[in-house]
Amino acid sequence: MSGYIVTILSSVLLGFTVAIDKLMMGDFYNGSTRTPWFVSSVFGAILGLIATFFGWIIFSNIDPSTLSLKLLPVKSWLGLMMVAAGLMASLSIRSYFKCFGEQAVPTTVAIAITATPVLVFSLELFLSDTDWSLLHIVSVTVTILGLAGLEYFTENYEVPRWSILPQLLGVLVFGAVYVVLIDQTLPAIENLLSIGTTEAALIAMPYYWAGFSIGIVCIATKEVREFLQSVWKQKEFIILILVLEILGMSFFFFEIFGLAELNATLVSLIVGGNVILVWVLDQIIRQYYRHACAVDKKEVEICFFKIKTTDLKAYNKTNQEIILQIIFIALVLTGIVIWP
Repeated sequence: MSGYIVTILSSVLLGFTVAIDKLMMGDFYNGSTRTPWFVSSVFGAILGLIATFFGWIIFSNIDPSTLSLKLLPVKSWLGLMMVAAGLMASLSIRSYFKCFGEQAVPTTVAIAITATPVLVFSLELFLSDTDWSLLHIVSVTVTILGLAGLEYFTENYEVPRWSILPQLLGVLVFGAVYVVLIDQTLPAIENLLSIGTTEAALIAMPYYWAGFSIGIVCIATKEVREFLQSVWKQKEFIILILVLEILGMSFFFFEIFGLAELNATLVSLIVGGNVILVWVLDQIIRQYYRHACAVDKKEVEICFFKIKTTDLKAYNKTNQEIILQIIFIALVLTGIVIWP
């Protein structure tokens, strides 16, 4: 399986997921952050296990169930490493939804994801013999300048900077840690079981999805229980959730395959390219918002979503600000592209 193809696919899937999640938060979830995390974590894990099972069938030349048992804690620490990776990925999603709870624009969240390669590489410095070069320093500097500028000209000015920063850091840190954990664990699984990269990814996945399902703890909250009781009355919502969770799960699913074959920093760089798609989708939402404001509509209708116009005020940007966003996006992408 081509590492480049599956990684690019995961980047595209992530771009659509980020943009749609913002609309879901403003419409179906009514601004709740626990409910979407619960849905993404639990249903994502279930769908992930189903996808893994079909992967096992496709690669029938191995005995995945038997080999997976060899990663149990009593026999190997590698299974626990994958559980930890799944846990970190789920916590990254939790921070991700909290960003939207603070009315962050999807491009801002996507940019935090885009910055992950910088931290991934920094973490790998402690795990490998790689040395810093001048090009590394230039890449980091250019990327940070682009991120800072884009955050300033994208974020909702009515939201204090400190309120969104911890959540963005959560997306960045947890996102980097789970990528590094997978990158360090899969080669060890290959060596332990004497199998190929694709097979190693499939065998490790049940442990990853187990950690990913940590969001189930939210079932103890009142808002999640009320959501579960009411959701069955909205058939169109169930279908939308299913489609969205398949997109989200597929991102993580294909990303693991990418990490099995490519360098972790390279995978993060490719995945970070989702910011381009997200920004384009942001501009489409902006046009809907501007039209609603022009005709004084209280709600904005975007495909299946109905969102209060006031909840989209972060999209009220001038053409000059859009041009500046493009410039800073170019800076970010330049910093990523020149990463050696």
